[in-house]
Amino acid sequence: MKLAVLLWERHRRPLGNLRLCRELAVAGEKLGWEISVVTPGGLLHSSPREYRWNGTNWVMRPFRGADAVYNRVPHRRFEAQPSFFSALEQLRLWGTPGWNPGFFSKDQVIRSWLARPDLAKRVPGTQLDFEPYQLMSEGDRWLLKPCDGRAGEGIIEVHRVSQNTWAWRWQRRGRVSKDRGSLERCSAFVRRYTRGRHYLAQRQIALATWRGHPFDFRTLWQKDSAGRWRLRGVGARVAGRDRMTTHVPWGGRIAHPHQTLEDSFGTRAEEILDEVLKTAASAVAQLDRSQAGRLGEMSIDLGCDREGNVWLFEANAKPMRFDEPEIHPAYLDGVFETARWAKGHLTGLGESEGANRPPVSGRPAARGVPRSIRD
Repeated sequence: MKLAVLLWERHRRPLGNLRLCRELAVAGEKLGWEISVVTPGGLLHSSPREYRWNGTNWVMRPFRGADAVYNRVPHRRFEAQPSFFSALEQLRLWGTPGWNPGFFSKDQVIRSWLARPDLAKRVPGTQLDFEPYQLMSEGDRWLLKPCDGRAGEGIIEVHRVSQNTWAWRWQRRGRVSKDRGSLERCSAFVRRYTRGRHYLAQRQIALATWRGHPFDFRTLWQKDSAGRWRLRGVGARVAGRDRMTTHVPWGGRIAHPHQTLEDSFGTRAEEILDEVLKTAASAVAQLDRSQAGRLGEMSIDLGCDREGNVWLFEANAKPMRFDEPEIHPAYLDGVFETARWAKGHLTGLGESEGANRPPVSGRPAARGVPRSIRD
């Protein structure tokens, strides 16, 4: 069987997570899978093309079809391009199934969870639309998150430190800056910083700490060949000193979930971890339901406060790499299971059989299906 990984293209070279594609090529060879990299430009070319790994380089060659397509286009701005939507339509016309329709939006995720009462109580107090001055006047600690953000980029933390003074921190390109001042100055900064992007506001949870640093959890989920959600792994992430998030690229570090919980909660550790995984499983099912069962993988970010209460934070449609040695190999094998499910249950990239298709801009002219490598 053959799996095509959808990336981007620049100067006739694939652009995206090529390390992952190489790992899939090696893992797939052992399981009887052939791996190629495709791009919107290559799929829409008059002679469709793909890239194949020859052990040293990615070599361009004619595209001969695929059993499934795995969307790993690396940036939202690429998914907003007309050529991306045209490529999805071309895949549909060829009858090529795939999964990962696109990045999640944070407000989309929160709305889905709030619609289910047992999950709504796990979501920190959230305002999907807010006026900065009014929000700051409430005096709580708030995290302001860009709805199109990723890895903590662009977040702002604000809180009141005295009767007339507010403090705020913000993260950009992994660097944390901070300031303090009056309510008027704080709200003016927030308006200026968030201009042109949609933000949501969440009450900040005082996370449990491990060795003096806050920690949270990442859980990785994939559908197996029968379409059942499977937990591929759970990892703990610990914030670095003076950092706003636990993301490893921004100074966080990896820890073992049991170790962090046992050090913080002793004999309650197993009970809390069970609740973390149960909550994550429900959150995955609800998001998939809201997307008509079209999703094939995701990661869920959760945390627990200092009393051991479990909280839901975010979901990621294209999970970042889990570096735990037991999780990443399980993820690679899981990709091929998900591909088998997509081949049997989807008709386009993340499109369920019989689902209503949204209008596509820049629709390409229909062309014949490339001759499959299986023919």
